[in-house]
Amino acid sequence: MDKLDKNWILGAICREIANCAPGKVGFYYGELYPSSPFWPRPIKLPDAKVYFFAQEVFLLQCLKASPAIWSRPKYVWYTHPAELGPTNECVFSLNLATKIFSTCSLFVDLLTQQGVQPEKLTCVLGAADPDFFSPHQRSSDGLVGFCTAFYPRKNPELILELVKALPNRSFILVGRNWDQYDRFPELKELPNFQYVNVPYSEYPKYYEKMSVFVSASNLEGGPIPLVEAMMSNIVPVASRTGFAPDLIKHGRNGFMFDVGSPVKLIGDLITQAFALQTDIRVTVEHLSWRNFSLQMNAVMAESTLKDIGQQENITEVAEGQNQV
Repeated sequence: MDKLDKNWILGAICREIANCAPGKVGFYYGELYPSSPFWPRPIKLPDAKVYFFAQEVFLLQCLKASPAIWSRPKYVWYTHPAELGPTNECVFSLNLATKIFSTCSLFVDLLTQQGVQPEKLTCVLGAADPDFFSPHQRSSDGLVGFCTAFYPRKNPELILELVKALPNRSFILVGRNWDQYDRFPELKELPNFQYVNVPYSEYPKYYEKMSVFVSASNLEGGPIPLVEAMMSNIVPVASRTGFAPDLIKHGRNGFMFDVGSPVKLIGDLITQAFALQTDIRVTVEHLSWRNFSLQMNAVMAESTLKDIGQQENITEVAEGQNQV
């Protein structure tokens, strides 16, 4: 993974997978994110028997500079589509992977349409720590919460418009880098809005204040905070992106809206969310990080054995042809 991922969600996910891995695991932290017009640039990796790439573009970069990995089992965590260079290159590199773990079923279908071999694709949903995020009783005057770092794809304009459209509701935004949003001063001055930028260890105490959680993004692989909120027994109102359709049964354990929906429609869903009596936590309780890691490792163990067996068969055929 990139060195910037070490203390971010991708780093945490990789460490969870490593904790349940049966063999020895090493971490390589390179400079894989864009830093020049030549990105994605080739990255040479240390030698290993099996490789796991925290993002699909990392595989593309490493294939160009590390010929040895072409014949090794390779696993890829596919988060979401992005501007990663030529689609044909990305599809070609993904088809060289042993298995591709998509964060949601939505992208399994998308990658298949783009030409990725369907037998290489599997969906493993993100998770949360059920001990860290405890359930709480929702209240009619609880907060409407957002939890996300600032990126344009997180749809900051919609967040601003929702806070303005519902002056009788109190909102809280938990996350980092929101000072980079050009309209953040306007958002911060709204009387029904609160912003907190705190360490992850403090997130649960802010989830405890929420009754409704909104995911406003235009594009998502998860988001992981959606699972965290639902684990905390908060009613989700989420854009139909990432794994929201995998987690939410509309009207039963939350609500979904299409990207580009009017603010009024989303505001009405927030109002309905406050009236919902469902126990939200029980619908995602199985999505623990341990179950996630065990599932990932089980798929990799089975696929690696198959991959090695296929390579041995190819070698035997080639040796037979040479003898002839």
